[in-house]
Amino acid sequence: MTPTRDGRKRTFVEEARRRQILACAVDLIAEHGYANATLARIAERAHISKAAVLYHFDNKEEILRQVLTETLDELTAQLAEALSAAASPPDAIAAYVHTLIAYMAGHPAGVRILVEGLASTELVTGTNMRTQPERWRIVADIFARGQQSGSFRDFDTHTAAICLNGAIDAIASEMLANPDYAPLPAAESLVDFTHRATLATGY
Repeated sequence: MTPTRDGRKRTFVEEARRRQILACAVDLIAEHGYANATLARIAERAHISKAAVLYHFDNKEEILRQVLTETLDELTAQLAEALSAAASPPDAIAAYVHTLIAYMAGHPAGVRILVEGLASTELVTGTNMRTQPERWRIVADIFARGQQSGSFRDFDTHTAAICLNGAIDAIASEMLANPDYAPLPAAESLVDFTHRATLATGY
């Protein structure tokens, strides 16, 4: 149970109210986007006053920063588990792509939170958010290990990591823009494309 601003432990009722407010913020971002998830709308969705929302959170940015942090924590945990189970660097690349895109397919609200939240300067600036360079380094490190083991051919791992993450981001954007788009087959195609471009001859 998280503490209050003055260090006091929150009651179960207070913690439940915070969870309700965060859940309403998630729904509003999914339906209307970050810019339109106002304090007034969050309060209305939670059936409480705006003052009651501000009792639990300092401002809208704190609410949305918490939503973004929790979404990233959930996704990061799933990704870490998938990568730890991968038997080889090519399997790790496949696990990376499949885990991210499967999460997007199962959490459409999470996709919008990540796409809009990570692009929001007021949410990211001054926080300990996972940055884009950190994403690229994860993939670049997998490519580098694969090159050392002989499973990947020689190429610039940084550029390849940027390209792979850019493709995943493009799939996320297409999901938001086109409800009929099928992300899971797209994941299969992206893994196949990446392996064809990076695997060493004869691997």
